[in-house]
Amino acid sequence: MRLRKLGRTGLLVSEIGFGASGLRLSSTEYAVQMVHRALELGVNYIDTASAYGDSEDKLGIALEGRRQNVFLATKLDAVTAKDAENEFHGCLQRLRTDYVDVLHMHGVLDVEDLDRRMASGGVWSFLRRAKKEGRTRFIGLSAHRHEVLVEAMRRDEVDVVLLIMNLVEREAANELIPMALEQGVGTTVMKPLAMGSLPYRPALRFLLDQPVSCVLPGPTRLEWLESNLEVAEIPLPLSENELAEIERLRQLHDGSRCRLCFRCRPCPAGVNIGFILGTYRFFSDVRNMKREGLSSFPWGDWARRNAPLELARIVDSIDRCDGCGQCESRCPYGLPIVQLLKDMLPALREMRELVSAW
Repeated sequence: MRLRKLGRTGLLVSEIGFGASGLRLSSTEYAVQMVHRALELGVNYIDTASAYGDSEDKLGIALEGRRQNVFLATKLDAVTAKDAENEFHGCLQRLRTDYVDVLHMHGVLDVEDLDRRMASGGVWSFLRRAKKEGRTRFIGLSAHRHEVLVEAMRRDEVDVVLLIMNLVEREAANELIPMALEQGVGTTVMKPLAMGSLPYRPALRFLLDQPVSCVLPGPTRLEWLESNLEVAEIPLPLSENELAEIERLRQLHDGSRCRLCFRCRPCPAGVNIGFILGTYRFFSDVRNMKREGLSSFPWGDWARRNAPLELARIVDSIDRCDGCGQCESRCPYGLPIVQLLKDMLPALREMRELVSAW
């Protein structure tokens, strides 16, 4: 596994890391097996969050006796410093450690949300204090809108950012990544496979050819993990055939990939559009597992408790959509949102029936 500098932090991180959001879906035993295999194959950067179900608990078990071999990042949803203190205390307990390497503000929505979190008494002040106290080595933030990350870097010293980039969503290359390189900010990349809608090899090859620090696919199955990491063994640069295939895939998916900017909000029917189209983990995994994979996968307790209820809420909300089109009028990417949601319904209903016995 090749290593890259994480900005000015001095850390040398594996160019493909491990996004741990999928650990919430599997049994503890399978999750531990996944993490151990990732470390065996050269991964040394793991990204998780307090919002990822029981992923931190499983990581804490998996990293017992191995913590020194891993750069560990987690994320806080808190807005205020007071709430952040309590949330981070829980993170450290679940992760079974007394520090993390990177601590992020999680999912900052827009500049107004950034204002709240970076205000006096906001979570950013807590992150700075936690860094000073040694409870985290470095601090940063994640956001789905690149202008939010750019604005944060303009306001204060940021060590690491977690950004969206893939062969369809390339907006980060315009301003964000050049600015991060200039300031020495580490760049870690989420949703590199666009939630499993892109084939792993060209998607990861495209990103490994970019000046980013660490790419973070979030495999749920062991064979997906191993396939992802095999890509890191292929020399660069990209061939002409690879570039042509990447461009073909970009054009194919450009008109259907939700960028998670959330400008479509609010929906009068209460449909959580960005979540459903852009980041619904259970749907993307089951779609790629096929029907037989759903029955054979070692689903964990968290998934068995939450997936049936979540599916029911999502199906009901899409059923309430009357096609008013307000979301489409707000979408800066011109996506046919109503049709995309309706197209998902048959698979969502089938999934709901399949997991109803859980």
